[in-house]
Amino acid sequence: MLGVVLAAVTGLWFVPRIPQDPAYHEFADRRAFLGVPNFGDVVSNVAFWVVGALGLSKLALSKVAGLHPSYAVYCSAIIGVGAGSAAYHFDPSTTILVWDRLPMTVGFMAFFAMVIGDRISLTLGRRALWPLVIVGVGSVGYWDYTESVGAGDLRPYGLVQFLPILLVAFILCAYRSRYLRSVYLWGSIGLYGLAKVSEHWDSWVYEVSGVISGHTIKHILSAVGVWLVILALRRSQPT
Repeated sequence: MLGVVLAAVTGLWFVPRIPQDPAYHEFADRRAFLGVPNFGDVVSNVAFWVVGALGLSKLALSKVAGLHPSYAVYCSAIIGVGAGSAAYHFDPSTTILVWDRLPMTVGFMAFFAMVIGDRISLTLGRRALWPLVIVGVGSVGYWDYTESVGAGDLRPYGLVQFLPILLVAFILCAYRSRYLRSVYLWGSIGLYGLAKVSEHWDSWVYEVSGVISGHTIKHILSAVGVWLVILALRRSQPT
């Protein structure tokens, strides 16, 4: 795992700088409803608020105290994702996109720390949580700074978004489950992959359906994926 991380970080600097594509803000479904522009992409973020709040309410039911910090940060970040993404889709711009991506990186890193705590070591998971969160937030801060000086660079953010998922998949294969049920975690990873596919085919999905866009579906699939992570948490420590 450390070798994969080292290779990924080293290889990152041999990849050309990746600026934010201005066309990214041009989403397929721009319909307004009840005075809300881009209604579908805005309102679908309510799903994140719901699952994040439900996740926090479940925290008190769990007796796996060692996972509580990462789990609480994860659920809180998901609520932040709903707020940041709704604000961004209300008025898409690179400036507001920062507030969409910040909670996402926190969520990715908290999820990674949860899996480390579950499969490798509770102590390691707790100790890794805040350094991982700082790295995630730093990747967005770096991108925002480079955009402000006219040399936008998404490479660190891309690494933070995809490398933890790759490492989580490796950990799930290599280590036994103690506190998080594997089937739900694999389901969450699968839904995340489908969400990225839906995002990529945003316009095509909207043209075919005439009702809903690929990006709106992405929000829904991602929220269901989060709910699977919440369901994965056992209510008591296994004996």
